Amino acid sequence: LKSAELYSGAWHESAHSGFALTPLLRDLINELQSYAIQRQVELKLDIQAQDIVLTADIRLLHTALYQLLLNAINFNRPNGWATITANLQEGRVIIHVADTGHGIPQTELDQIFYPFYQIEEHWTRRIGGLGLGLAMVHRAAAQLGGHIEVASVLEEGSTFSLILPQAGKNSLADDQLRDIQAELEASQRQSFVYAQNIRDLKEQMQRHFLATLHMITELMEARDEYMHGHSQRVAATAVAIAHRYNFSPHALRQLETAGWLHNIGRLAIPDELLNKEGPLTDVEYEKVKEYLLLGRRILEPLEFLTEITAVALTHYERWDGQGYPDGLAGEEIPLGGRILAVANAYHAITAPRSYREARSHEEAIAIIAAGAAAQWDPEVVRIFLDIITAE
Repeated sequence: LKSAELYSGAWHESAHSGFALTPLLRDLINELQSYAIQRQVELKLDIQAQDIVLTADIRLLHTALYQLLLNAINFNRPNGWATITANLQEGRVIIHVADTGHGIPQTELDQIFYPFYQIEEHWTRRIGGLGLGLAMVHRAAAQLGGHIEVASVLEEGSTFSLILPQAGKNSLADDQLRDIQAELEASQRQSFVYAQNIRDLKEQMQRHFLATLHMITELMEARDEYMHGHSQRVAATAVAIAHRYNFSPHALRQLETAGWLHNIGRLAIPDELLNKEGPLTDVEYEKVKEYLLLGRRILEPLEFLTEITAVALTHYERWDGQGYPDGLAGEEIPLGGRILAVANAYHAITAPRSYREARSHEEAIAIIAAGAAAQWDPEVVRIFLDIITAE
């Protein structure tokens, strides 16, 4: 989608100009160097014929080579390499982009340049994109008057060769160029439709998943007669505090969701501990504390909940750094987590437990006020007390 957006309208025939090839190749290496380092791929440049001057549309050539080099990085292996080699041969400029990646099955080589085509292998599906990159390379090469070739060996790597006329002679007639442009524009429009459908489906799945987590939370709290409705109350109080901080609507929704999910790890706590009459032993208390880590194991794999998870699982951290699970202190604790901590404390104190009666509203206020600047963020406590005493 990014490629389609970036180059929409840029595929029309434009004036050719002469330029040195080496600086363009060096710029491409520099553009993708940090990404290559991130993926543990070494980029190399090998100019076999110095001072190659090419007459062509530099934008189209940059597009084609960028996609080829990006492909070589994405489908490589850790500690692999990708090399750009350029040389002159009988009036043609030949640019090779070689990699030490996974290779392409021979049966797929005729299809990889089709729009939206993706090789169905497990290592391919981990790479994002809609399968438009090589289609763009193929069309750009044609519009530049050249063509693209590929050689590949499975588990050894691939070499894509972009072969262009040095003098920029365009081998395509105007009607062919118009056909190419029309195909690309159709592919672009279809890519937008596909991308929108994917986004819509992803958002729908996320909504259903959150609804399922909410339902699980309600069922979990139904196991414990003292916790019924607790997460909903905590979420509502946290949102009321966050309004005083002028949270955006999006941030408020995230905080509300974190409030709903902050106790999700209690799913793994045995009923005999949840409903034990009398105080927990030290061993039992340590067991119960593990529910935050279990909650982390449930939520962290869900990337769309990353920010929510960071808030939901920090409500037992303390302002003085003596909390758990990570011993965060002060503003190291996300503001949402500090808000949830106060909201959770109030509703925990004022609710009955199997081993004690519910504390009064006044007792809860006194406990929270006394814990400001030690257990809880003093500013969050101040705002909470201002809200709760005004009700």
